Amino acid sequence: EGAPGYSLHVFDQVRQRGDFRRVISNLLVEGNVLKGSPERSGMILAMEDGGDWGTYGNYAENIVIRNNLFLQNNHHGLVIGANIRGANVYNNTFHENGRQGIYVGDARTTSAVDIRNNLIYQTDANGFCRNFCSWYATAHIQDSLGDPARVRIENNGYFPGAPVLYKGVGSNLTPI
Repeated sequence: EGAPGYSLHVFDQVRQRGDFRRVISNLLVEGNVLKGSPERSGMILAMEDGGDWGTYGNYAENIVIRNNLFLQNNHHGLVIGANIRGANVYNNTFHENGRQGIYVGDARTTSAVDIRNNLIYQTDANGFCRNFCSWYATAHIQDSLGDPARVRIENNGYFPGAPVLYKGVGSNLTPI
């Protein structure tokens, strides 16, 4: 609770030119309470692949995120970013995270994300976003990829009211 960055950071990156390939594989994240990050989100799942240094082939695969509580974090409960090859997000509760319950970033290298059977309670003005709140729209889920072949969103419970789901980034958001 109250970690200044991400409460749970499943992430790695290239550290120097000529570095080696990094892989995170077959990981289960279960039974956690990720609450109150004042600067970031409850959890990030992403792999950086080198940027200006080239492509190293870094990726994370076969990640299961289930039965966790994501509560009152600055931006999101869960962020799914680049170079993910399979993430199953099941049976979690996302409650009043600053801007969104789940954010799937605009990464062409992300695929096979399955988001289902989660409870997402997200209101517009909950007061938990404290820093850089204008970076993100208020939504239950934002799927910046907007490609149902790569990100499947099914059978989630959204409160209050109808689900607010977006695809796209920045000012190019459209409802799903």
